[in-house]
Amino acid sequence: MVITGNLNKTDSEFLNKNLTYNVPFAWTDNLVGDKNSYNPGGLHVIMHNSKVLSPLFNIINPYLQKILAKHKFNFKEYFRIRYFMQPDIKVSKEYKHDQIHIDDVDQPNYSLVYYINNAGGGTTIYETETPTYINHKMGHYVIFKGDIKHAGRISQNKTTRAVINVNFSINK
Repeated sequence: MVITGNLNKTDSEFLNKNLTYNVPFAWTDNLVGDKNSYNPGGLHVIMHNSKVLSPLFNIINPYLQKILAKHKFNFKEYFRIRYFMQPDIKVSKEYKHDQIHIDDVDQPNYSLVYYINNAGGGTTIYETETPTYINHKMGHYVIFKGDIKHAGRISQNKTTRAVINVNFSINK
């Protein structure tokens, strides 16, 4: 199950404006945890272990709730919300995507990736033998079960890739 959609233009422009500037990021040489690769970027943790750590939560939460309601998710709780910014960097011609992974959450969950800006990177989801590629467009999002392998892709068009990554659970 891979769900895609878009916030309306007014909402996506509001989030772009309010999440693009004046956000403190912790810089790392490797956002995805693969010690053998160079994948630099900024990380801003909004929520961790269901605890709000950033005032950005108050900005993003109404829009996340709007997305979840649109698709009739019986929302229970967020486990983790992270904001990533990845600059456009030179990569080899063999580069297809970042490390393929499953988000490290200890309980059944869903993943939601929200694209804050327009950039050349996207997300590949490995739910079936034929991977699904989601383009990185401002206001676009993708939702999938948290146990599905996926990978981000660094922007290749001289634009920084900015995404919100959410892990959440639903009531059964």
